[in-house]
Amino acid sequence: MNISFVSSEVVPFVKTGGLADVTGSLPNALVNLGHDVSVFMPYYATIMDTERYKAEIVKIDLFVIVGKKREGFAVRRYINTQGVKIYFIEHNRYFNRSYLYGDKNDAYYDNGERFVFFSQAVIIAMKFLEIKSDILHNNDWQTGLIPLYLKIYYSKDRLFKDTKKIFTIHNIEYQGIFNKKIMQIANIPWSEFSMHKLEFFDNINCLKAGIVYSDIITTVSKKYAQEISSNSWISSGLDSVLRLVNLRGILNGIDYFIWNPETDHRIIANYSVNDLNNKKKCQQYFFTSTGPVLAIVSRFVRAKGFDVVRETLEDILDSDEIINLLVLGTGASEYENFFKYLNMKYGNRVNINIKFDSKLAHRVYSAADIFLMPSQVEPCGLAQMISFRYGVVPVVNPVGGLFDTVKDYALGGNGFLMRDYSSMEFFLAVKKALKLYNNKKAWLELVKKNMRQDFSWKSSAKEYLDLYLNV
Repeated sequence: MNISFVSSEVVPFVKTGGLADVTGSLPNALVNLGHDVSVFMPYYATIMDTERYKAEIVKIDLFVIVGKKREGFAVRRYINTQGVKIYFIEHNRYFNRSYLYGDKNDAYYDNGERFVFFSQAVIIAMKFLEIKSDILHNNDWQTGLIPLYLKIYYSKDRLFKDTKKIFTIHNIEYQGIFNKKIMQIANIPWSEFSMHKLEFFDNINCLKAGIVYSDIITTVSKKYAQEISSNSWISSGLDSVLRLVNLRGILNGIDYFIWNPETDHRIIANYSVNDLNNKKKCQQYFFTSTGPVLAIVSRFVRAKGFDVVRETLEDILDSDEIINLLVLGTGASEYENFFKYLNMKYGNRVNINIKFDSKLAHRVYSAADIFLMPSQVEPCGLAQMISFRYGVVPVVNPVGGLFDTVKDYALGGNGFLMRDYSSMEFFLAVKKALKLYNNKKAWLELVKKNMRQDFSWKSSAKEYLDLYLNV
């Protein structure tokens, strides 16, 4: 089967979130199952490590029409070690910038135009490359216009007339909503601007376009599929649209070659489920005390539960036992300032890293004992799966993918659950985890059981493949 993915970000080239992890890992898993896989993404020359990932130019003089402008672009190709072909759309004005979508305070003013261009350029590149895909798998709002363009302009094209269009929602909060004037830039007929198609409160909604014009819609966990099709707040207003389409929830996996404490070259010392001694060395890199290590790796936003974190952590750290806190991430200034305050108050017991650092993330997981994820909304969550892999026990609010992957220890499960979203429930769940930590035998049994779980892409890739074969 010939499968093509389109994404605005892909690991290991660029990443802002879980979208990049999925579109970097799932194609590899499908190639390993014997399929021909291509991936299309923008060429972010400023951000990417272009020396490490040398992408050859395969065509330099293609073009698309954006509004009334003729925008030329080049196509580059890189083939990874698994055999996945990654095609880059190169256009310096649109993509050779310091950030993918804008800095953390503001989105780029022309993001709509940038991904109008990208959507058309992917189709033109596929035509030049003569790629006849059985499945075209688009991801998130940045690719939402592609199935629309295929339907209105390429429905009889020999390359695309039999192509099935899959669209995955990784986080429904980000929808790509723009002023309806962009219809003219996108060269989309006004007949498509209706409440049953592109229109969304008199704007256009690119995520909605991906939903409406694709054959099957997927999202990243079964529970999240239920949530976004039944809850207007979680779906940001698209629940009624999702109830009208074929929506499937397929849980993400993690790449077990990248996330493996036995072979991970980024951590201080390697360890395994059969020999956990070196985990202490990983902790000593951050702390001198031997108490339990609570850890957070996240964007600091309210949806990730940081209001209850802020209301609770001091009470936890002020308890009688010595507890260490290890934090990595960036986000809202109110939460960044809170963690800086904790750093000043607790000194060496608290290690705060206000930044995005993928290498350091590996070291945080390797040093942690208990991972904190009290999310209000969590489409899938990869951190809890990585935690299991590194012998870390998660404390979570059971929503979205956390509901699907973390079960309560009291019922024979693998973590500790809040019963509702509140500061008190978060406090109680953390205290239960700490109590078990002090029972060394029971804690070790739980850690080893968790490390033996399988959240690799193996089963998820087969589920996607079954979807592709039956669409």
